[in-house]
Amino acid sequence: MAGGASMTPADVHARFAALPGSEQIASEFALSGARWWLRRRRPTCIWEVGGGIGCLSQVLVNYLESWQNGPFPRQTAYPRLFVEEPDEWCYHAWHENVRMEAWPLAIRWSTEFYEPDEAIDFLVIDGGDTRGDYYANLARRAVILWEGGRREQRRVFRAMWKGVRPFVMATCRPADRSKGYTVALMEPTFGERAWFIGVRMREWILDALARASGRAIGKRRTM
Repeated sequence: MAGGASMTPADVHARFAALPGSEQIASEFALSGARWWLRRRRPTCIWEVGGGIGCLSQVLVNYLESWQNGPFPRQTAYPRLFVEEPDEWCYHAWHENVRMEAWPLAIRWSTEFYEPDEAIDFLVIDGGDTRGDYYANLARRAVILWEGGRREQRRVFRAMWKGVRPFVMATCRPADRSKGYTVALMEPTFGERAWFIGVRMREWILDALARASGRAIGKRRTM
């Protein structure tokens, strides 16, 4: 297959929206958010819970392939991607749909979540259940991104680490206030805490304006 490294989040979403099993794929907004955080944090151990048919995975794979043109500054380890998805149909669809060039050995697929050899510094929750195992081996300053709502999964995370390790969280939604994503950052700096406060205030105001006009908040947008 042709590689997908040059595909934008809009390209990825449009392509996967036309494929069988696309009913639950990540939004274009969430794909853009994932790419932004990947570029900001530059992780080397990435775990995706809920690979599905491969939509969000394609953004993660594109990040891996961006290293082909040279590692990011001050980085020595090349990134690895672990994908967990128990459904056999999705397993075959994922391998049929995800475009990659030179990184098949850097990607490991599993039907269950297990602790990797190193701490996870970028965790994507796009499926799975409410177990706390997902959050047990997070690296210092790890990023956790929940696609869509996933309120109960976020509740488990907060209960597990509140008062134990410092973290900040914020939920971001697109302009139409449909489902977006929630992101958490472990061990934030003072400046990052202030940035997250600003994001939460912005999102609260936008949600309040939408409710005042009678618009639904956090619902999945129909494609």
